[in-house]
Amino acid sequence: MKDWRWESTRVWNSCGFPYRNRTCAINRSYVCNQTIACHTGALCDANCPTHYRCQNHDCVERATLCDGNSCKGCPEDDEWTSGAGFKCIRQGKLCRLPQQLLWDGVQECDEGTDLCYLTTRRSNIDGRDIRFEHDVAFDHSLCFECLDRSMIIPRHGVCDGVIDCSDLSDECLCEGERPRICDDIILNLPDGNLLLSESSKCSVGQVSCGNGTCINRTSVCDTVADCQDNRDEKFQYCRGTLQCSDGLPADRGGECRCETRCVVKSAVLCDGVGDCPPPGFGWGTVRWGKEPGHPADECEARCSNSTAFPCVDPATGALGLGEPQYSFVCNVVFDGNWNLALVLELDSERECDGVVECTGTQEDEVDCPDRFYCLAGNRISIEQSEVCDGFEDCDDGADENNITCPHRFFCSALGGTAVSIEAELECDFNINCDDNKDELNCTDDRFYCESGKPLFVTKRQQFDGRKDCEDLTDECPITSPDRREDIFSSRYQLIANPVLRALVWIMGLLAIFGNAVVVFGESKQLVKTNKKKGLTSLSVNHMLVLNLAVADFLMGIYLIMLGIAGAVYDQRFCANELIWRSSSVCTTMGILVVLSSETSVSTMVLLTAFRLYAILNPFNASSKPTPCQVLISLCLVWVVSLALALVPLTAHLQHMFAEEALIENNPFFENVVVDLDSAKLWMEKLVIFDPEYSNVTSDTVLEMKKSTSWEELKKTLAHDENNNVEFFDVSQILGYYSADSVCIPRLFVSRADKAWPYSLAITTYNFLAFVFVLCGYTFINFVSRKSALKRKDSNVTKTLAENRMRAMQRKIIRLIATDFCCWVPISIMAFINFSGVPVPNVAYAVSAILLLPINSALNPILYSNFVDNLTSKLGLTCQKGGSNKGYSASTRMSSGSRSAISQNTVVSTAI
Repeated sequence: MKDWRWESTRVWNSCGFPYRNRTCAINRSYVCNQTIACHTGALCDANCPTHYRCQNHDCVERATLCDGNSCKGCPEDDEWTSGAGFKCIRQGKLCRLPQQLLWDGVQECDEGTDLCYLTTRRSNIDGRDIRFEHDVAFDHSLCFECLDRSMIIPRHGVCDGVIDCSDLSDECLCEGERPRICDDIILNLPDGNLLLSESSKCSVGQVSCGNGTCINRTSVCDTVADCQDNRDEKFQYCRGTLQCSDGLPADRGGECRCETRCVVKSAVLCDGVGDCPPPGFGWGTVRWGKEPGHPADECEARCSNSTAFPCVDPATGALGLGEPQYSFVCNVVFDGNWNLALVLELDSERECDGVVECTGTQEDEVDCPDRFYCLAGNRISIEQSEVCDGFEDCDDGADENNITCPHRFFCSALGGTAVSIEAELECDFNINCDDNKDELNCTDDRFYCESGKPLFVTKRQQFDGRKDCEDLTDECPITSPDRREDIFSSRYQLIANPVLRALVWIMGLLAIFGNAVVVFGESKQLVKTNKKKGLTSLSVNHMLVLNLAVADFLMGIYLIMLGIAGAVYDQRFCANELIWRSSSVCTTMGILVVLSSETSVSTMVLLTAFRLYAILNPFNASSKPTPCQVLISLCLVWVVSLALALVPLTAHLQHMFAEEALIENNPFFENVVVDLDSAKLWMEKLVIFDPEYSNVTSDTVLEMKKSTSWEELKKTLAHDENNNVEFFDVSQILGYYSADSVCIPRLFVSRADKAWPYSLAITTYNFLAFVFVLCGYTFINFVSRKSALKRKDSNVTKTLAENRMRAMQRKIIRLIATDFCCWVPISIMAFINFSGVPVPNVAYAVSAILLLPINSALNPILYSNFVDNLTSKLGLTCQKGGSNKGYSASTRMSSGSRSAISQNTVVSTAI
């Protein structure tokens, strides 16, 4: 990888000259060519990608990183993969990188997770030279900086149950389950109070061992057992930092570290199998002088007697350095001619080394103990330790085939140099095979990305709102019974059901054009009436119907906006779901729904009330209500409806209506969608966890708990320079209208929803409004039928009255039926859900797209004379002759009959 610090258009580089303290220029081709041309130069000074500088300023080759030999390379490259630090897969193996390698822009990890700093290049022209400057930015998506700023770890290592930060901040601030050791930290409470009773013995930020002993946080998982019960080195969260000699019966089955030299060797504590070699075992030849020896994982650890390992007492000389050196004499034959044979004296190290020196008899490689004999090839035998180690040492590969090694997992690994891996490495969440074979078809807690970049993520990372898979399939899988999709949307569509998508456009167009016609017709009629007589009581019905049409027109606008949004996000909705739901457009649509529906419901209540007044007071209906009273009532309806729609947007009521927000850069939360209460708890945990906040008072914490908005919560610690604001960057707020993809208010709530009083109040009002309309029109129909039965008119007059009565009954039935379909199912389901019986999700979708808009689409037909005029034009009303005949007969009616007809006419006109 080219190092950006040395990228330049100049071909000459300055370097020190061997004498007279001078400098000269060398050709750029000499830089990083493995040859030192500068007197004062070093490969690390040139930032060559082949070398890196240790913390003690030594310059070493990168090839020594995680090569299995801790005696090479930097001291901090100790080859252990457990403990605090940056861990990743390098060349197919788990590696703990030195911290300085995270800053140099050179990729060490196989998946590039160590490229923690993003660089952008800017060029400045200075004379004839072009100089390059670089801006460096920390990549929060890949890496995490511990709160004490002491080290950097991979982002995916936060909240994984394993401690990677020396200050424990990667695990102890997590929202979900966290290591047991976190509960032993002495926390800082406001006004200098401490959380534990051992406050007189321990300082804030220290870890209590439970017996009066206190240790610093940095002593956890540091390979030294400081606590009497080893709680600071437990395998559950340290993953093998405990020295085997410090093992306790409670640590049985966990990994521990053997005392070795140059190489790392782990063992399983107290399992009855001696894993640890003699102390100092490494690249030397130290061996047990007497088997089975005195392995630390069984003999030095305080294991219970159940393991029954036959330990040899080290005081009796159980440890030895192997066999003494001696000479071996054999014959060497040239070209198979014994006449050219000579006697060769070999040292013991060349005997049984797998290479034939005694070409005549091969006696130096015969009957060698602890050797594996190859079947063919130039190499006769290999050591038993080389058998089934994944690398073919025999020329014929007999040491690594599936017959010799039935317990190995066979695949190409380490760039083709290995042919198998340990069976335990299969499905261990780390890719060890070159073709990923070891991590395919695993049935454990993981999800496979469709693009294979990365191959998989853990189930914990699925549906957390974060883009862990490159193609976002961890958030938007094709099929998954566990998918937490909302009830409307799918992976590709804002509205998953094609029938509902079609209904959105149909209902929207009906509401738009139908109400537009009514608005035009009623406005024209009002203008006509005003020109003739001014606004009179006859204009009241037109005003009400016009107001109703305007309110329903807004519902049509909402539906068309929803249809357009579905088309805009076609085939890519899931990836943009949170952006859409938190957008201002979605909020505007929610306001339109509440404003339209509540204005429409209230207007229908006014219509019913005025018509009831007309039927009860037919002779006063021509003068009351006055147009002024109607205008005041309508204005009040719009004001109240608009206020209801805007209440959820009030900043001080965010704790009730906007309790969720998007916090993307905080890895401690299980999901990027965080509710306000969880955010308060986390900030309180941060304050009392970190000693940096020792100056925070109880008033600040109390203010934090009482915060009613996201902005207030963020401001509580804004005065502190150590407030870690990067972990509390609220990018978007999910409000009352963002609960679903169609941006409607929360209709079905439970007591767990903080906005339930608001939602339930609106639902109850709409239900009572329907009951009022139902009772009102039922009473109107009853009174009209009763007055008709009392009349004694001619047959023609009765026929006219009966026709009007039937028309009125049909209109009443249509009004009640549509009101019933709109609000009764929604109200009943809302009441059922609130009582604790969950309502199926599909009911929500049908309510939002079909039931709510049904009144808006049909009101123009029901409350205007559209149907009657249409049936009249189609010839479905009375014949013309019959009408004339009825008209002639009506002229001969008595005054009492005319009064009765007049009353019925008022009712019919009102309806």
